[in-house]
This record gives sequence, C-alpha cells and structure tokens, in this order.
Amino acid sequence: MKLAILVGDRREVEAAGYFRGWVEEVVIAGCPVNLVPEGIGYTRGLPEALAGARLVVGPVLGLDSSGGIKNAYGCEMKLEETALASMQKGGLLFFGSSNPALEVAAAAAGVRVIPYRERDDFAILNSIPSAEGALQVAMENLPVTLHGSTALVLGLGRTGLTLARMLCGLGARTVVVARNPAQLARAAEMGCCPVPLRNLGAVIREGTVVFNTIPALVLNREVLGKAQPELLIIDLASAPGGTDFAGAGELGLKTIWALGLPGKVAPRTAGRAIFQVVASFLAREFPEEFADVKSLPTS
Repeated sequence: MKLAILVGDRREVEAAGYFRGWVEEVVIAGCPVNLVPEGIGYTRGLPEALAGARLVVGPVLGLDSSGGIKNAYGCEMKLEETALASMQKGGLLFFGSSNPALEVAAAAAGVRVIPYRERDDFAILNSIPSAEGALQVAMENLPVTLHGSTALVLGLGRTGLTLARMLCGLGARTVVVARNPAQLARAAEMGCCPVPLRNLGAVIREGTVVFNTIPALVLNREVLGKAQPELLIIDLASAPGGTDFAGAGELGLKTIWALGLPGKVAPRTAGRAIFQVVASFLAREFPEEFADVKSLPTS
C-alpha cells in the first residue's frame, strides 16, 4: 500500500517518519530533499506522489484560494482532478481542511476527502504545541514574568482551554473571556476569572497580555482604545484573525499574529498528532487492515 505525504511545513515532514513501517510504501513531496526522513521515498512533483496512492496525507495549512497547497518551502503543488485521478479508486485524502472545489475534484476522481484539522482528537492534540508556542512568544516579548501577570484568554475552545490551564499552572492571574455560559462555568471551575465577552472592554485595561483564539473581530478599535499602552496582544486565530491590527498600530500597541505555531515550535509533536489521528481513523474505519493501534507512538 502506498501513502503519499504532501508537505505544508515541517510537521508533515515529521509525520512521514511516524508512518514509516506502518504501510508498505511512504513517499513525500513538497520539501527540500535534505529534510526527507531516512527510509521515505522522495518525489519532486505532485502527480508522481499521487500515482497509485491509496492514502494521501495533506498539510494542516490546507489550500489557498486558487487550490494550491500552502507550502513553507516555496514548492508549488495544486490539487486538480487529473492528479487525483491517478490515485487508487476509493482512496482517502486526509487534508487539514477542504473546500467545495476540492470536494468536487475528489468526487470526480473517485476518492474521499477527510478534513482533520477541526476534528476534536486532532485539535486537542494540536492545542498543546499551540499553547506552549504562545507562552514562548509571550515570554520572549514581555518585560515581566507570566507569573503574577494578568493574562486574558479570549475564547475557551480546544486551544483556549489548554492555554488557560497552562497559564494557571504558571501562576498567572488568568481571565477567560467567552460568550458561551458553559465555557464561563468551566473557567470558574478551573480557578480562572470568567468574564462575558460583552465585558471585554471593561477588563482589557487590567491585562498584561492578551491571547486571542476567537476567529472574529473581538479586539476592535473601541476595545483596544481602553487597553494600557504596555499591553501585548498575541493573536492565535486563523485568518483574518480577531484583532484590528491597523488600529492597534495606531494606538501603539504591540501585536503578534502567531500563526502555525505547532510547526514552528514543536514540529515533531505536531507531526505525531497528524499520524495518531490518521492511524486511529483508519483503525476504526478499516479494522481488518489497520488494527494495530497499540503501536501508536507516545514520543
């Protein structure tokens, strides 16, 4: 069985190493040849990578607006029906996210798309390097320790929850700002200070650092105007983010849009998460072929 890995950044490179030995053949495309793990086949082009593949693992980053694979190494790869048609019929394409054009092309080629970025199992595992990376960014840019600081976490989804727990463990006064009453109740149970989103403007002046995980404009100009000038804003939300970056700049506030942190700060851990989610999915869907989940790595 052939499995092809299409690289977006370093985490897919690391994932390739975990798939080695789990299926008969693993090939990789979209990264410099010197990064290819030992025992993994290397292909320069997308058609060669997909030809005969039953399983394809694409990047967490997903696709750009034109259908091209987002790639940190400048490699151009575009998923089109002609390339997908070279896969085995009934093949599976695991991709961070999908879009209507990819779904149509895959259906025409007789393959199935499995978006994995928003699956709970992947998102929870991925929240760990995301949160640790966010803390690293804060420590590198704050003149004070997180211990004793007031840290605002906007949103208590998978990443926000992990981040809030870590901040509490570091001794930060952790304020969780959310709209969902259940999330606010969870914040209180964790020992955080729960604040409804509508009151963000009233509490932002207390913050030393703000970590935003909400993919909507919550840190608008009006809210930012109430912050202390020393406030550090770290936005973890996907495009277009949750911060009025232009407005923050005009106010002299420091902002960092910290995207793709798992691939930057802990690519091996992030790659292992990709492998674990794909392997677990296959073990559930095809237990006779992929039953050996006991071999999933822990490090």
